[in-house]
Amino acid sequence: MSAHDPPPPAKDRTRELLLEEAWSIIRAARVEGNLAVASATLERAARIAGLWSEKSAPIDAAGPPAAQVFTSEPMTAEQWSEKFAPRDG
Repeated sequence: MSAHDPPPPAKDRTRELLLEEAWSIIRAARVEGNLAVASATLERAARIAGLWSEKSAPIDAAGPPAAQVFTSEPMTAEQWSEKFAPRDG
């Protein structure tokens, strides 16, 4: 980014800051051997980045439904809001 480029939108900078903090938490949790915290934080970071998708279809027809999976196609901000924003009433 040059001195003449406009700053990134606030929501993009907020997302960047949240992801930076998530990676700090993950690194510290791994050092402490607290893999539950690392795993939960990784899930939250993936949601922030739009890389976490919820599926109800089973991966294996004989097995239980897969609750969450990573996807290589991030959600747009609008898709994320539609899926996760709190609903009134």
